[in-house]
Amino acid sequence: MSFRHLDNIDQKIIEATLKVGSMNGANRLSTKEIAKACNISEFVIYDHFQSKDNLVSQTDRYVSKKIVDEIFLLAKKKPDFQTFWNDMNDYLIAHNDMTSFLVNYGHIFPRANKPSDQNEYVEDIIVPAVEKLRKMFDLNAYSIDDACFVFLSAMRSIVNYAQLVSCGMALGGEEGKKLACQCASEGLMSFMAPNKK
Repeated sequence: MSFRHLDNIDQKIIEATLKVGSMNGANRLSTKEIAKACNISEFVIYDHFQSKDNLVSQTDRYVSKKIVDEIFLLAKKKPDFQTFWNDMNDYLIAHNDMTSFLVNYGHIFPRANKPSDQNEYVEDIIVPAVEKLRKMFDLNAYSIDDACFVFLSAMRSIVNYAQLVSCGMALGGEEGKKLACQCASEGLMSFMAPNKK
């Protein structure tokens, strides 16, 4: 029995998973739809990725790597937090498929059950990114665990805002970004505190 050669099939499956996962919403990812998008059988997906959970994890790693690469490009400019915030939001709004996938399936938005490879994800993706970015935002005073927490909190707020703008549920533009950045950097309590005279 002969099999057809499938060039770059792992990459095609990951890209189809990103597309399907960003359109269908959380917990509605179908390997049948992914296979259809790639013009393959579901068997090929399971042959290459062993399980749907592993496929989702590998797709999230693919998305996270692209975002971290963009962060490093921005880091070379040595921006302040507001500029970094604006540039990352512009990037994520322009790449709404990645933003939606992260919100629906990303490790940085863990569901009720911690993903089985969460610790490996943090070690492989988050820690190396944070180690490179510690000087950028003066995170050296923090332990690596605390710096990872600060980084993940900032990324969650950036991704959330980009998703809300993409869905038409938040103000876009400079004023909207400034307000969302202020909320992320100063905390929600800064908006609830009484006015100081």
